[in-house]
This record gives sequence, C-alpha cells and structure tokens, in this order.
Amino acid sequence: MAVGDGIGNNLERVTHDDLQEAAMRGNVPLMRQLIRAGASVNAPMRPESDDEFMTLLHIFAMKPELPNGIQVISEIIRGRANLNVRSSLGSTPLSCACFVKHPGAVKVLLEAKADASPTDDKGCTAVRCAVLPPVDPGRFEAAEWILKCVDVLKLLVAAGETSHRNFSGSMPQQRLQRTMIQHECSPLAP
Repeated sequence: MAVGDGIGNNLERVTHDDLQEAAMRGNVPLMRQLIRAGASVNAPMRPESDDEFMTLLHIFAMKPELPNGIQVISEIIRGRANLNVRSSLGSTPLSCACFVKHPGAVKVLLEAKADASPTDDKGCTAVRCAVLPPVDPGRFEAAEWILKCVDVLKLLVAAGETSHRNFSGSMPQQRLQRTMIQHECSPLAP
C-alpha cells in the first residue's frame, strides 16, 4: 500500500499494485501521484491466469466498461507506457482494443502513435483483430458488432493502416464486406 507522510500527500513507498488498484478504480489523480512517486505503468500483471502476462494498457484497452477508461489510458500513456508492449500471447494494447471493438482506446492509442503492424502469436495484426468475430457471441448483436468493426476500421484507415493484409491474404475492407454479407447487413458506402 502506498504510504504518505501525512503532510502534502508526498508518497514515500509505492508498489505497482497500488497503481494498478488506483487505475482499476478509475482514480486518475491518485494514479498521477503514484506515477510521479515511481510506480511503473509497464509493470506486468496476471489478470486471468498464472500463465498470462499483460500490462495495465492491455487491460484498459480490452475493458471499455472500466471506470474512466479513456482517461486512465491517457494517463498511462503520459506515464511513458510502452505503446507496443507485447502480452505473453504476443498481443499489443492496440490489437487488444481492436479485438474487443473499443474505438475510444483505438483512437487514443493511434493518436499516441501505437504501431498497428505487429502480429501476435496467432499471426493477427490490429487490422485483422478489428474484423475478427467476438469470442463471446452474445456480447453484441450482429448489427452492433458490424458498426463497431466499422468504427475501429475507420480509425485504422485514417491512421494509414489500409495496406495490411490479414493472414488469409485479403484486405481488411474485403474481409469486412464479406462479414457484412454473411450477417445480411447493408454494404459500406464507398
């Protein structure tokens, strides 16, 4: 637990767990204090199993429902986060945000110059992750999922990520068009 001197809230001893806890509560002012006191925004976390490691940036990129999520991501980035850090599965925070269709995180990460080209251990780039179907099919209705895919792809395209092919060789726009046809959605306007 972070320990202060009681006078002016100077922190004498901080742990990475303190920063992670403040972030999960969405307490951005406390996060700033902890980062200034030396807590690392790049410290590894084990969110779901002992075999899996990722950073706070991965967690917030994948969890749009967390409190003050975009502000927390911005603060983590200001704290000198490695934007292209890999999880133990080879995923970057940007590819995680694309996979869960979190346009707010995608936008903040791209504005901070996160790289969309790295591939994870399964050969997926951020663009490929943006068009993959959800792991939990009940999370989105098909039409909502398509709209979220489109939002994320628009951000990637605006950042210049149109040339990446997925591992089946098709361009992201072609993949999205096929997906929309499969789900009987109207095609994207040119």
